Amino acid sequence: MPVAIKLDQVTKRFGDHVAVDDMSLEIAKGEFFSLLGPSGCGKTTTLRMIAGFEQPTEGHILLEGNPVEDVPPYERNVNTVFQSYALFEHLNVTDNVAFGLKRKKIAKEEIATRVRDALELVGLGDRAQARSSELSGGMQQRVALARALVNRPAVLLLDEPLGALDLKLRRQMQVELKEIQREVGITFVYVTHDQEEALAMSDRRRPWRCRTASRSSQRAE
Repeated sequence: MPVAIKLDQVTKRFGDHVAVDDMSLEIAKGEFFSLLGPSGCGKTTTLRMIAGFEQPTEGHILLEGNPVEDVPPYERNVNTVFQSYALFEHLNVTDNVAFGLKRKKIAKEEIATRVRDALELVGLGDRAQARSSELSGGMQQRVALARALVNRPAVLLLDEPLGALDLKLRRQMQVELKEIQREVGITFVYVTHDQEEALAMSDRRRPWRCRTASRSSQRAE
């Protein structure tokens, strides 16, 4: 199966602190892959390096076979969904989802079609004109997901996106996220500290273990 993401002996240091230590990893195209471990062990830092928000101190990152250390975030075929939804409260759902496409100067007709399809995919086709501030936490998370998916990325990075939801809604969204991933066939890389969540959603998991308070590393399955 083609490899979507490859990390080759990647290390990330912040001064004397080692956030990611000599990590090698391959994630297949179309896989739902989880990084599992406690806070402070470098999971989010790894996602940020894949997205381009951080650069590795050592090692190489390849997306779809191409090295990306020198590629800025906006040129990588990757989108990220964070725990904080980062929606524009003054915009309605449609305009929130369309925001990135408008910045790319996509044709209006194509924007309308892609936004409509993305909202239908996440079950919000009937809330297109609602303001994001009027939506529940679960609906806001769906808008954030639609906004990422509408760009048709090769890889979707999810940094504990369900952490702010209550238990019942979180379990519901786990099922829906997995169904959406299967439908669109995009590679999902999911960060969580919840072992049950990782087991329920992932095709494969990578557990992490902290060595000390100032140094962390991953352990393979």
